[in-house]
Amino acid sequence: MDFLDKYLIVNINDTIGGLTEELSIFVVLQYFKKHNKNIILLTSSLYEANNLYKKFKTYTDDALLYPMDDFITSVALAVSPE
Repeated sequence: MDFLDKYLIVNINDTIGGLTEELSIFVVLQYFKKHNKNIILLTSSLYEANNLYKKFKTYTDDALLYPMDDFITSVALAVSPE
């Protein structure tokens, strides 16, 4: 991944589009490696979040998944005494 460092220069206000999912993962990992700050990635579904998480886990152990699904929310509200 070090050979991509000279090609993948990402600044905080940059918008990047048109990359494959794997290349997008490399860009995010390169940014994390350079700045050593936490990064939050949001997806539109739990399915997409799981796929992205699995791909990140192949390259680093620093990836965490915080699932939030509408079903989980509705079950929690149904169980709530209020």
